[in-house]
Parts: sequence; C-alpha cells; structure tokens
Amino acid sequence: MQKIVTLDSATGKTYFECGILKDTDIIRCVWSGDSLDFDLTKNAANSIVRLLKQTGFSKVLDDNRKGFGDWPDLAIWLKTEWMQALKETNLTSYAHVLSPDFNAKLPAYDLFNQTTDGIDFVTFDSFNAAYNWLKNR
Repeated sequence: MQKIVTLDSATGKTYFECGILKDTDIIRCVWSGDSLDFDLTKNAANSIVRLLKQTGFSKVLDDNRKGFGDWPDLAIWLKTEWMQALKETNLTSYAHVLSPDFNAKLPAYDLFNQTTDGIDFVTFDSFNAAYNWLKNR
C-alpha cells in the first residue's frame, strides 16, 4: 500500500493509516488499537473523505482487524455528518473488514450494512472477501 495518511495518538502509537492499494483504484484504511477518543477517530474518518476527493476514487477498503473496543460517542456523528460528507465524493463501494472484537463489531454492523444514495456499505469477516468484492465492482 502506498501510504498517504498516517495518524498517531498522543502516545506516539499509530492508530490509523490510509493509502492506495498498489495497482488498484482502491483506498485502504487500517485501524489499530483500543477505543479511540472522538477527536482522533473523527480526524481519521475525515481523512478518508479528503483522500476520496483528492483521488476521485470510488472504493474504500476499511480494515478494522487490528482495532478493538466500542465507539458509542462516534456513532451519531458517523451516521449524520460523515455519511453526508461521503455522499459528496465519488464513493460507490465501501467494504468494512470487521474486528474480531465483539464490542467493535456491533456498531459496524449497524453502520456499514446498508445501501444509501447509491453507495453500498458492506461488512466482511475476511480481508480477501472484502478485497475481491471491491475488485469486481
């Protein structure tokens, strides 16, 4: 992956990376670590929107296999402001690879299993399944 965005927490640990998968038109984002505070997560989510606008790409592979913990404070913002911002890009396909952590899965199921305004949001248990779904769109 050609990394374009790398975000670190106050402790210096990388919690989010985003870039372009080599030889594709897919933006890949990788989350890692425990429940993040609202501002850190909002910053990372907004970087996905910025990268979609910069590249004009229409596919995102959101990899949360290394993330864990719930995100209750963020759910409302994601469903409203962030979703609206995504609709203002070329996004058509958003694949979310689920965390193995039960607490992180619940909000992902609620947010990412839908089609809204021509954008398909789908959750996957496997990175390969998510990648293949995007590649064939």
